[in-house]
Amino acid sequence: MKLKSEAGYALKELIQDVGIPKEIHTDGAKELTAGMWKQICRDADIKVSQTEKDSPWQNCTEVEIRELKRHVRHFLARMACPLVLWDFCCLYTVELRNRIARPLPQLKGRTPYEMLTGNTPDVSKFLEFTWYQPIWYYEPDVFPKQNKNITRWLGIAHRVGQAMCYWILPSSGVPIARSTIQAITPKELELENDKQQIQSYDSVVNEKLNHDPSVLQEFHLYREDEDPVDIDDNVLLDPDAAMPNVDNVEVDSYDELLLT
Repeated sequence: MKLKSEAGYALKELIQDVGIPKEIHTDGAKELTAGMWKQICRDADIKVSQTEKDSPWQNCTEVEIRELKRHVRHFLARMACPLVLWDFCCLYTVELRNRIARPLPQLKGRTPYEMLTGNTPDVSKFLEFTWYQPIWYYEPDVFPKQNKNITRWLGIAHRVGQAMCYWILPSSGVPIARSTIQAITPKELELENDKQQIQSYDSVVNEKLNHDPSVLQEFHLYREDEDPVDIDDNVLLDPDAAMPNVDNVEVDSYDELLLT
């Protein structure tokens, strides 16, 4: 989406992929209460409700969005990838978190994906590759030549190709969808020739995407032995636990509260 007003398209996509929700609870943003969003909810007979102004603690989703942002920053920093790819990283992280069962009473031991759709999630697409992992991809060539190139993995291409089709980033810096990819083995990663190919690829891509690795230093929010998936999720056990004392909150500090 390029504009907030296009939020209704996301709701349409949810209806196409999952079905019509019985109820939607949002904040008071115009793009979630008026315009296209409001019309779609009317046409689909979706019951809508919203939080009180300046009361983000009334929507448990706010906590999940905060943790999603921290998880995305973790992936970006760990793999030192260009910030312009944050949208691919965010989509991958959302899909990953939706397929992980967490110790929350609301989930009843199931994953968010299963609670929403009623189906057991297929995690096969998430097992072989991880975010921005260096991989091989193959392009058609005249036999017996083999056109094998270095690229990096950006996530699952749901609406392109067949089952195991993925978004990858070739040296052109323009993401493409391909199923003809293969993981680079640990032994290959130790070979000097392959190391040089990866370094050369990273150098070309970083230059094309105007990537400055130093900007990622502030994103090191997690220790190496820390699992970003489980951080602060237990806040949802008690929704009121995230609620500040209103009497002690100045009007100008609301924005700060949203970021903490």
